[in-house]
Amino acid sequence: MLKYRLSILLSILFVLFINHSTLVESQASSFYIKLLNQDNYKETINDAKTNNQAVLLELYWNYDTFEFYHYLQQKIKPFPNIIIRGIDCNENEALCKQILQSAADQQQQQQQQQQLTDILDNISKSNNKHMEQVLIHNNNNNKNIDEYIIVTSKDIREICKIVGTPITIVELSGDNVLDILYNKENKSVLVQYYYGFSGHDKALYVPRFEALSSIFANEANFMIARVQCYENTVNCMDHGGMESRSMAILFSGKRQQAIIYQGDLDVKELSEFIQDEINGNEFKPNYSKKRSS
Repeated sequence: MLKYRLSILLSILFVLFINHSTLVESQASSFYIKLLNQDNYKETINDAKTNNQAVLLELYWNYDTFEFYHYLQQKIKPFPNIIIRGIDCNENEALCKQILQSAADQQQQQQQQQQLTDILDNISKSNNKHMEQVLIHNNNNNKNIDEYIIVTSKDIREICKIVGTPITIVELSGDNVLDILYNKENKSVLVQYYYGFSGHDKALYVPRFEALSSIFANEANFMIARVQCYENTVNCMDHGGMESRSMAILFSGKRQQAIIYQGDLDVKELSEFIQDEINGNEFKPNYSKKRSS
């Protein structure tokens, strides 16, 4: 009887151990970081240039201070023109020195130049473990030099400005909704209807529509807007719809009608839908339906 009980107890402990290991592994994988080193740095930069992408680089000396990446990894994920990478400067000191020196030489402002010089001076010292520096390697195919820009803000809007693709999404309210949706220029307007209290909306859909506004920022006859339905219930009911999650309606200037988007709310499918509107193509059947008046 005692052996039987011990056998059951050991089985329970084994299961708990396996579950704990799986949990730790899954938690670690959720913060998976793509790191660069001397061997893959140039290849990554060249691939980014080929794909017309900017590279957000976080140089760090202590994983515990690797906060910038953790904060931005989900926010940047929807933006196809920006990738984020880390460099462990303890293991890649020469590479970090090379990048920081190049960046310092390029800075126009004395304060920013001094900031990078101070980090360079402290690289080999014992007090460097709390240091980190975030730079953008900007895509510039017209130059053969590595162009670095200091990042001082975690605001995705500021980062997009640096990259050259600003977030241009328009906030709708009772004051401007008619002027935007039924504008005199006959611009097509894709409107995101969302709820400010929804964590799902904030984490997934809001960044995706911001990314779309950045991708299509230079389209003269198209724009993206959004309305927060919790605070603008009347506008949502009069000019869109009320659902339990984000939804999108296209107010088409070309077609002179409102079209409810029926596809997945991911950047790829929404981009295809928008491109069809810009080009005047027929929409895929599963992407849209006309809104009943």
